[in-house]
Amino acid sequence: MKYIALSFFILAAAFARGADFVLVWPDGKMPFAPKKNQTVGEETESEKGIVKGVSVPGFEVFLPTNGAKRSMAVLICPGGAYGCLDYDREGRRTARFFQKCGVAAFVMKYRLRQYPPKARLADVQRSLSFIRSNAKKWNVSPDHVGIMGYSAGGHLAMCTVAVDGKRVYEPIDEIDSLSAKPSFAVFVYGAYFTDKGNISSSVKAAFNTDIRMFMLTGLADLYRFSTVGFFDACTKAEKCPKVEAHFYPAGCHGFGVSTKPHNDVYRWERLLLVWLRRIARGESSPTADNPEECEYFTMIPEGENDE
Repeated sequence: MKYIALSFFILAAAFARGADFVLVWPDGKMPFAPKKNQTVGEETESEKGIVKGVSVPGFEVFLPTNGAKRSMAVLICPGGAYGCLDYDREGRRTARFFQKCGVAAFVMKYRLRQYPPKARLADVQRSLSFIRSNAKKWNVSPDHVGIMGYSAGGHLAMCTVAVDGKRVYEPIDEIDSLSAKPSFAVFVYGAYFTDKGNISSSVKAAFNTDIRMFMLTGLADLYRFSTVGFFDACTKAEKCPKVEAHFYPAGCHGFGVSTKPHNDVYRWERLLLVWLRRIARGESSPTADNPEECEYFTMIPEGENDE
């Protein structure tokens, strides 16, 4: 009866989400599935866009609206302390911003703390490979598929960087033959990078990555030491990862993409666009460009191979 109930919830959730939501695991092949006697609740979403009880991992698709020939792709992991997902504020709103700027965005619904940590990491790895497998369909560059996370979602994104593409589950089909390594990574007020003043063991391997990273936090944030501590450790590391970091004197936890551009902390998304443009162009150092309008932001250079 429990399995029948779970199947009902899966079908109901898929129907409610509509055609733009992609389920990433084939029927019966999801790793780290519920144990035989484990109770799985129904997924819910509040009026404020807070999602709880995720048991059907997948992502919502937001493709560019500016007619770009080929775009970057960003898999967005909302935060929520692994107990829920701030899906609207840290997911859909960010995706719509990217969408207007010529960047394909995919908002992740990953499994939460009723599942083991490897379950959500598997969900993200599968999603990165899934996006690459549909690169032609969604008109994205498979070489420019990155990950972005807020708060706990930032920790999940950093864990994805740390494993460097090595899967935490056994491949199940041809989709898993494609890379699960993000091309770049973005962390917005990321949490849990440090543990009692030291870099957490879950993300320490990220110091050895060649993945370019962008991180920011407000210095009024309760979790500021996570980002500040990680960046400080980067500056002291023998081999320093390629990290661009921004720290704002204002800004508490959870500001997301805001409608208040008069405050400096709410201009971070423009700095991110400049950073992404440098990656798209293959540049390693800052330029004088500072796009005030998204329409001027061309993601992938003309002439890129369409195959």
